[in-house]
Formats: sequence, structure tokens, C-alpha cells
Amino acid sequence: GGILTSGGIDVTVDSCTFSQNSAAFFGGGISVGEPDGEGIKEANLNVSRSVFLLNTSIQGGGINYGNVDGSVVNSLFYNNSATVDPNNGGGNGGAISINISGSEPGTVSLINNTMGNNSGETADNVAVFQDSIAMATVNMQNNLLYGGISSNPNVAVEAGTPDIVSLGGNLL
Repeated sequence: GGILTSGGIDVTVDSCTFSQNSAAFFGGGISVGEPDGEGIKEANLNVSRSVFLLNTSIQGGGINYGNVDGSVVNSLFYNNSATVDPNNGGGNGGAISINISGSEPGTVSLINNTMGNNSGETADNVAVFQDSIAMATVNMQNNLLYGGISSNPNVAVEAGTPDIVSLGGNLL
């Protein structure tokens, strides 16, 4: 992928283009994660005014959040894909995959983004995973999500019962 970090490293991306990146597992464009999800969340991923185009992975074609907090603001996701691997599963979140597990809650805010023509088995645009003890919250405001390649839902829950909160202005 374009950026891969783990273990408490904050990542801030502003006005960047991620195009034609590929990752074997997480985040074709960006993947930021805490290794086990059991400790205190030490990392954040904040993205603004960026473009994600033609990126692929099995989890989060554009971005994968793995037990970290953050935001995506004023960004474009187009033609990204989360593909299914016969040995490892996947296909979650063509544009963005948000995964929260362990004892610490996690919050990701998606504000003023456009996501279109992305594809994923669980969700063409945004997939959210929460394990049995975690608390995941996704706040969405003023986003345009449309027409995935595979006609799967624009936003979907991969597992668990995360809170997906519309703060208004979303077109799905």
C-alpha cells in the first residue's frame, strides 16, 4: 500500500493523491493500526483534501482503520476495491474499512467526502467491524456515496453492533 504503520504512530495526510496502490491485506492506500486492539489507543489517522483512486486490498481498498481513531474530511474515493481472497476472506469496504476490537472504544468521523464506483463484498464504500467487547462509532456528515461497481450496500456492518451515526446531509 501507500502508507502502512502500527504501534502508536499518528498519521496526518493533507492534499495527497493515492493512486494504483495495492496491499495484500489491509488498506490499499493507507493502513494505520494498533497491533492487538487490547491497549490504549495511541494512534490517530486524520486525512483531509485527498484523493484515493484505483487502490486495492482485501480490507479497505482506500483506507483501513485498525483500532485507531481519526477522521476523513473533504476527500474523494473513486474506483477502489476490497477483494475477496479465497484463503483470507476480506472484501470489506471498497473505500474505507473501520475495525475496532478490544477494550478501548474507537471513533472515526467521515465529513464532506465523495465515494463512488468503489467495490467490496460487504460494502462498496464503508464497512465497519466491531468485536463483542468493543465500542465502535462512525460519525457521518455531508457525504455523497454512490454507485458501487458490485451494487452492494454503500455502508454496511461487517460484524458486531457499531454505532453508525448520521449527523445530516448524507446522500447514500
